[in-house]
Amino acid sequence: MKSSKHFYEEPQTREDNLADLVIDHLGDMQLPEIFGIKRPFGIIVRLQKHLYRRNGDVDIVFVPLSNWIETQSIDISCCMAVEVKSCHFDESGKFKSLKPDKHKKPIERLIEEGWGRIFLCDIIESIAAEGWFHNLGFMIRDEFKKQVDIPGCGHIMTSVHPVAGRGEDLSGSIGGPEILSKAEPFKRTSLSDFVEEALSALFGGFIDRDRVKSVDWIIRLKWNPDKREYFEF
Repeated sequence: MKSSKHFYEEPQTREDNLADLVIDHLGDMQLPEIFGIKRPFGIIVRLQKHLYRRNGDVDIVFVPLSNWIETQSIDISCCMAVEVKSCHFDESGKFKSLKPDKHKKPIERLIEEGWGRIFLCDIIESIAAEGWFHNLGFMIRDEFKKQVDIPGCGHIMTSVHPVAGRGEDLSGSIGGPEILSKAEPFKRTSLSDFVEEALSALFGGFIDRDRVKSVDWIIRLKWNPDKREYFEF
């Protein structure tokens, strides 16, 4: 059963819930388009790093799969890792829980792992509006001044505008996404081979050659922490 609260009222789960919402609504078209990712490709939500001998997870991963038929392997230099951070924009026009430097350590770890491109994605959720018109939505972009000072790391921002009394999965709107700074390619590292092997093994359990032949094909995988396994969604 879904909670009657809005995401911003539940800080412990807000980030995961907002990431899921954005991927569900923007993951097949808008995000790949602004990132320059062509089909076929895979999306992984909460990639578990234990697959390649590290701790933690990667919030969102985009993996091009155009070479899968020939090689059954994945080149990390073509993959993109996305670190998600969230905050709340209240009725007074203030950002709550912005924590402007909280992204640094996770992104530095992604660089150490050798991901081809890395983005920080800030998701801002405004307080719920009483009607369908959301006046605070117009303020967010003007007031949002956060910057990423890690060379090569890209930065995007998107916003979520719920309606009072209705869950975010039922109503409201999503603004953006908007690229605030572009990502530059990062170099391979000593961990790159382990990440490639993990990704190849993971997708190998879901892909067959006939399925990936379609140029419009997308595979979407998400980690289920209760069953400790991935599932398609």
